[in-house]
Amino acid sequence: MAVSITTIFYPGPVFVFPIVSGSVPLVNEILHSLNQSKANVLYTLPATIEEIYKNHPEEIKTLLKLKFINYAGAALSSQIGEQLVQSGVNIQSAYGSTETGILMRTSIENSSNIPWNAMKLSIPESDIKWIDRSDFLDDAKELVIKKGAPTLSNIKGNIEDGGYRIGDLFLETPKGSGFYLLLGRDDDTIIHSTGEKTNPIPIEDTIRLNQFVKQVVVVGFNRPFNCILIELNYENIKMTPFLNVTKSIFDSIHQANNDCPSHSRIFDEMVYILPLEGKQYLKVEIELKEEINMLYDNFENAKLISNNKSFSNNQWNEYSVKSIILDSLKSAIGDSFSLTDNDEVSFFSIGLDFLSATKLRAILQKQFPVINLPHDVILKYNTFQSLTQYLIKELSKINSTQSQNTEDNYKAKLQALKNKVNSYIQKYSATDKFPPVGNFNKINGIVNGKSGETVLITGVTGSLGSFILRDLLNNPNILKVYCLVRASNENHGWSRLKDSFEQRHLDTSLLSKERIIILPSDLGDSKFGQTEKIYSKPVQEVTQIYHVAWRLDFNSKIETFERDSIAGTVHLLMLAREAYTHHQNVHFNFTSSISTTIRSKTNVKEDEIPHDVSNAMLNGYGLSKFITENVCAEWSRKIGFKLDIHRVGQVCGDSVSGVWNTREYISLMIKGAQIMKIMPNSHSSNLTWIPVDVASQSIVDISLSVPFVNDGDYVRVNHILNPKHVTWNEILKSLQQSGIDFKIVSNKEWLNTLLNTPEYQNVDKNPVAALSGFFEKAMSESLDKHEPLFETQKSLSRSLALSNCQKIDAKLIKLYVNHWKNISFLDS
Repeated sequence: MAVSITTIFYPGPVFVFPIVSGSVPLVNEILHSLNQSKANVLYTLPATIEEIYKNHPEEIKTLLKLKFINYAGAALSSQIGEQLVQSGVNIQSAYGSTETGILMRTSIENSSNIPWNAMKLSIPESDIKWIDRSDFLDDAKELVIKKGAPTLSNIKGNIEDGGYRIGDLFLETPKGSGFYLLLGRDDDTIIHSTGEKTNPIPIEDTIRLNQFVKQVVVVGFNRPFNCILIELNYENIKMTPFLNVTKSIFDSIHQANNDCPSHSRIFDEMVYILPLEGKQYLKVEIELKEEINMLYDNFENAKLISNNKSFSNNQWNEYSVKSIILDSLKSAIGDSFSLTDNDEVSFFSIGLDFLSATKLRAILQKQFPVINLPHDVILKYNTFQSLTQYLIKELSKINSTQSQNTEDNYKAKLQALKNKVNSYIQKYSATDKFPPVGNFNKINGIVNGKSGETVLITGVTGSLGSFILRDLLNNPNILKVYCLVRASNENHGWSRLKDSFEQRHLDTSLLSKERIIILPSDLGDSKFGQTEKIYSKPVQEVTQIYHVAWRLDFNSKIETFERDSIAGTVHLLMLAREAYTHHQNVHFNFTSSISTTIRSKTNVKEDEIPHDVSNAMLNGYGLSKFITENVCAEWSRKIGFKLDIHRVGQVCGDSVSGVWNTREYISLMIKGAQIMKIMPNSHSSNLTWIPVDVASQSIVDISLSVPFVNDGDYVRVNHILNPKHVTWNEILKSLQQSGIDFKIVSNKEWLNTLLNTPEYQNVDKNPVAALSGFFEKAMSESLDKHEPLFETQKSLSRSLALSNCQKIDAKLIKLYVNHWKNISFLDS
């Protein structure tokens, strides 16, 4: 209606087609009418413009005669619009909805750095607010019309504060310009089983530009990656060899891949070209369900025939296997990866990502059909050396009739792992190999004019980090806090921090810009991505460093943790060294984990650094923490600054509001209990779960209030565990008393039900399925598992909050369950 009213008041000839129900004017009719009439403005649909561009390029001259073209009803392909604007066609559009009317318009006065389709608000800024949607795309925003805005008229709001959430996502381009690009609708987003998200619209738009493509649909909901369905334009392919058609289409797909996030790419094997039947498909994912399932089944189970070179079974050697791996890697990620001579370099550092790792595994499965490759094989063996050795070993088993001694095999693996861990410790403990990253000779004087502490902290948008920051800010002795936050800019960092506090019901009034400095950071960079001038400020001022951030991943190998976690810690230790050099008053706090010693056969003592790798959890997470504890201790002893290592056990929700992260494995198990109606009967004999607010206060207590007593050795190890133990059976009874209905079964029955029931493997319906591999491994190892006692006497004497920690009883479990119900994680 808005377009129709505009045409009435337009001062000039306007040609309007009569719209008959079920009939839309053909493009030929529109072009003929424009050439015959004196109309100089065209109001039309984006599809009309796209068809003129693709199939009638000679008629672009007709569009150039118009004062402007105005389209509405859908988005115009950004590539086609850009080409037309570059050719001199004036394209205008407006954005709005039935409920709100016109909210934005394009501007005919756009400067060269503003995209042709960027729009400015046509209503007062005070009538709207933006919601940060960086979960969709960095710096993305969702538009909300405030309650009482005139444009809402009598429309009732659809969110709690009375505002109206439209559901469309925007990106301010350029930043600060006030111009916004429409990204698409939130409900257009494809959510993959991996948790990644794809916006299909730009991909489809790029491929739809191809002259041989009539229609295209990206499919991938609840799948690990996308596939694509293509309907051919029969008129355009009639006179073209089919090989030329397919090459052209795949060129367009590859172009779309170049422009989209890596997890959204389309593999060549995941393209399905529909038969030329002229059939109309209304619900693609339902009507073509069989074809879609076939695509995924063929890819994941390696049913396609490979044309790559292969070798006979007796030719398998290091050279032949490595040759196959190299060719397969090129097929998975292209020829542009930066190959090195170092066979121990992780594939993930030379261009591989999760999606291409999936493809690499599928290609290798075709090359080595006699081996049943695990789905996480590339995560476990992600270097040429480790993958080659693994494949040779598995191939040798095929022809080998000799049984291998399991114990000897385990010892050999463990020794190899010890060697790898020790090499990491030696590499990152060599302080002289990590020189200063700037010239700080001019830094003078003591830390602050006032007496008090200046803090640098990581991980403040996570659960434990948020509470540690809260407890620090509640301490009047804390003068300033530098927060290293993974964010695109300072505003994004503030937004993430405030969201974290709000989600956990923490007091946001503490977040004062007078005390907090947000530094958008990359821990993998030696200066965290900062300029030398900015980096020098914390060097000059910081007295307490709290390193809380860590990759929460129980499936990946050590290599995955090296850059951001292990090396990231060393970069913080470098800053501590520079600060200590200038004011000798630095205290480093590393938040570690009981996973560093969880397999110990004896009691685990406090204030002792672990040295036996076999006592650690033998995955990337546990071993990376083990390595880093040792590295921190070496740096502390060589440089002289104080070090507290805080080994934290299972952290549960806080004891006041009951907020508990829904992505942790315990939370997911409890959600699974509602779905599957069962829970395993054996988890751990003694649980030391600790509320997150108690854990945070304990760490702050120890770091700020307890002096070191040993002269010459400023290294302490604290055990942040609940001194009041409970059993798993007590937890299960408390859950049942809180209204969760389930039957208690054996671990084996619970695991079999989870793994072998198709509906329970649907991550969307049963989120615990995402951790199937973790539970499968954990429960197989738990049969002979010895649970060590972690001594806590020293830690309890250092923190009143820890010694007074309450038991995880039925009252606290009910608090957690009620919170999960309130946020709709659990069904009421």
